[in-house]
Amino acid sequence: MKKRMGLTGEIFNHKIAGIFKDARQLDQCRDRLVDEVGTVGAQARTLRPGDQVDGAVLEPESRGIWLTLIRAHVWLALAGAVAGVLVFGILYALGVAFVVQNAWAAALLLMFFSAVGGGLLGGAVTLRPDHTPYLVKVQAALRDDRHVLLLHLDSQEQLAAVKSCLDACADETVATL
Repeated sequence: MKKRMGLTGEIFNHKIAGIFKDARQLDQCRDRLVDEVGTVGAQARTLRPGDQVDGAVLEPESRGIWLTLIRAHVWLALAGAVAGVLVFGILYALGVAFVVQNAWAAALLLMFFSAVGGGLLGGAVTLRPDHTPYLVKVQAALRDDRHVLLLHLDSQEQLAAVKSCLDACADETVATL
């Protein structure tokens, strides 16, 4: 497992799905992916119509989601607090009367409300609204007797390479950010 202190706690932050009409088309695309992109075999999963698909198949890193919840809130609240201090410094340097006359109160208020704003952004990161189209389209495709190739990727570069390959051979592609 990678040791890093980013906003998310997931190893594979990027998810992409290729949707196919038939299994042969999916298998050909998977082989093409291995040839062109390289080692995505372990990160790929094939879903056929009738497969039981639960949340763990589509979002396999439940521990990572909890780490994302903690990290996103802490890091973005801290970043908000720092931004509040910077705003205070700018306002103080500009000589804004309220800030100059009430320096401690202004500094604390700006720091506090900026930290709260950062925490709210942390909540938005934790919710991962970019995953909803991915989840909905994959489940709808399986209900419509289509085949799905799921890939969980760890970098934006890998996502771009896989996406260009899937766009060329899949009927439909859906990806997270």
